[in-house]
Amino acid sequence: MAEAPRVSAIIPTYNYARYVAAAVESVLSQSFDDLEIVVVDDGSTDETRETLRHLSTRIRYVPQAHRGLAATRNAGIRVSRGRYLAFLDSDDLWLPDKVSMQVARLDAEPAVGLVYTEATLFNDESPTEIPHSFWSDHPSGKILPRLLRHNVVPSPTPMVRRELFEQVGPFDERLSACEDWDMWIRIAQVSEFSYVDRVLAKYRVHAANMSLDHERMMTNGLRVLEKAFSSPNLSPEIKRLRRSIISRRHADYALGCFYEGRYAQARRSVIRAVTLDPRCLCYGKTAAVLSSCLLGSATASKLRAIKRAMAGRR
Repeated sequence: MAEAPRVSAIIPTYNYARYVAAAVESVLSQSFDDLEIVVVDDGSTDETRETLRHLSTRIRYVPQAHRGLAATRNAGIRVSRGRYLAFLDSDDLWLPDKVSMQVARLDAEPAVGLVYTEATLFNDESPTEIPHSFWSDHPSGKILPRLLRHNVVPSPTPMVRRELFEQVGPFDERLSACEDWDMWIRIAQVSEFSYVDRVLAKYRVHAANMSLDHERMMTNGLRVLEKAFSSPNLSPEIKRLRRSIISRRHADYALGCFYEGRYAQARRSVIRAVTLDPRCLCYGKTAAVLSSCLLGSATASKLRAIKRAMAGRR
């Protein structure tokens, strides 16, 4: 049997025939070549298999019945052989030096279990790319308190030591979203993170992005947080953050609902946020959303229309 590679690139895919070849090619273009590429096809019904046929000698293609993203990543982990595991969704891309820079960091820092990098958001219609750091900071070290507030790890970027999955377990297949955030939280409880401050991956923005399904993200995000705060491994100091962190999650969701014109849901969520932690009234636009929603949907709609009209006159 051939010697195991240093790195396994795991690419889950489902009905992304239009993107998956570019994702694979971005891994094949890495400056680091001691790696394998595992593509797990989660029961695609489009032309994914045919699209990958011409790459069959350069990848390990693993088909399975449709089971969801977490199960697909777990299948990739099981069949992979690398010491370090890196994850790339099949609509995203890596830049050529990503793997080499992350391997160097893991080799040099034995306390670090996960290395992640800067990434940019792009779409095929615009030449403009926006860095992930526009929305989030990227801490290194023992980052659990920060990670509980927000998933700071851009999804195309993490590289993880294999033994950590043996220690904390597989991706949670009960989650239909946020399964990566749940995993990074579990890893952060036992290991340090390291951030490479360089754009080494690209996240493709398109209409089918899971992150655009706000209901799904909210429901699963709350499950992740409840699961995390029930962990016996958390210190009392971190456990005391529970109400404020979940409160802000509801406040952010309320703001999104408000901008979508879903005022009843916005009202329920912002009241839930304030009930959990009244200090969230000082957070972002929580107080403004609460004031508008309490006046009723019709009044909230009129206030937003007036605001838009005033903005248009500037």
